Amino acid sequence: MNNQEPNQAPNPERMDGSERLPAPVYYVQSDRDPTVLVAMDVWLLGNSISWFDTVKERLMHGQVLEKTPQRFAFRRTADGGGQTYSFVPLTLEIYNSSVKDRLPAGRDFDDEQAMVDAFLRSFKNAW
Repeated sequence: MNNQEPNQAPNPERMDGSERLPAPVYYVQSDRDPTVLVAMDVWLLGNSISWFDTVKERLMHGQVLEKTPQRFAFRRTADGGGQTYSFVPLTLEIYNSSVKDRLPAGRDFDDEQAMVDAFLRSFKNAW
């Protein structure tokens, strides 16, 4: 993965037709993969998707099912498990209701920007 700051223009190693999803942090749900929760630095790479999940980078092959500013959906190839993943921009409301209690060090935030900044710091400090 690259060391570029989130929300900056892609660096040259990603100028290959790939595309970064616009939100800085996403809430991720899957029909059959309980290990997903949060995604940062989400990239579409042809028929693949990659993201950082606060611990590791994930890379999956498959197809885009839906792509709007409010929701992104992706289905993994059958040989990769065939799971469907839904990404929605992480809001403070979603964080408090669906994410905070699933994190080992889930904490309270005064506002959404503070929450986003905390996730982006974890991404920056991971590498």
